Amino acid sequence: MTSSTAPHAKDPERVRLGRLGALTQHATGRTNVGPARAAWLAGIVAEVDPTGDLSPAERERRAESAMRVRMTRLAMARWAKTPKREDPAPWR
Repeated sequence: MTSSTAPHAKDPERVRLGRLGALTQHATGRTNVGPARAAWLAGIVAEVDPTGDLSPAERERRAESAMRVRMTRLAMARWAKTPKREDPAPWR
């Protein structure tokens, strides 16, 4: 049975407790995304310095820029899918 079909899935108290638990876990850094994040960052570093010739400082600078490019592209793709409001500033 999936959580969406469980009888308690819409219970507001359980939703709040689950959200609180997740936020606490992320705030303390005890998440299970460390290995995935490390692999993702290693892929970015390998992309900007495939031969390993760059200095560590230059490699880090380029990796940060490449990560910003990826995040910006993801955000732009999300914005393209978001429905546009008729009047973005109705208070004017």
